[in-house]
Amino acid sequence: ESLTSTADGHVIIGSVQAATIWRAAPGSGTAEPWIKPGTNGMQGIFGVLADDATNTLYACSGTFGPPPAAGPPPPPSTLHVFDLGTGAPKAKYPLPEPGAFCNDIAIDAGGNVYVTDTNNMLVGRLAKGATTIETWAGKDGALGKKGGVLDGIAVLGDRVIVNALVASKLYAVAIGADGKAGKAVEIKTDRVVERPDGM
Repeated sequence: ESLTSTADGHVIIGSVQAATIWRAAPGSGTAEPWIKPGTNGMQGIFGVLADDATNTLYACSGTFGPPPAAGPPPPPSTLHVFDLGTGAPKAKYPLPEPGAFCNDIAIDAGGNVYVTDTNNMLVGRLAKGATTIETWAGKDGALGKKGGVLDGIAVLGDRVIVNALVASKLYAVAIGADGKAGKAVEIKTDRVVERPDGM
């Protein structure tokens, strides 16, 4: 579903169905299972992002599709944090909104982490040093209605860029000097963008 790489050349791959994080060593043509299913409550893996500056691997974990008709509901969708060198769990942060779905991850220059909540068309933020994810952008509906599938995310300077897969839209949200989200602005492109996904 997603991949990332480290400064020393490791490639790290998240698998939804295998609920596994795979890693390929520099120069290798083969990826090996690295962080096994169920580690620290890990579910299917969606976005992965390596941060060499803090020796950290971030991974979005959750279940895809509607909840089961019988039995207990699945655990909440969660941002998992692992040691980038060893794969050992460091922390995990459930997304705050009901029905949330953690899909993709980006980091700004200050070390604040942003995640897309696909189901709720929201962006969550784990401020540097914080212990919980806050709902950062989208509560006003500016990132589109539910069903638009907020998906990929990237940080470009002082803006967070996100895309909506089903709605086929791109948005930019300014990062304020106080860390709060500015107004979301739709990005108009000179070519049609159809169903943007990863970024």
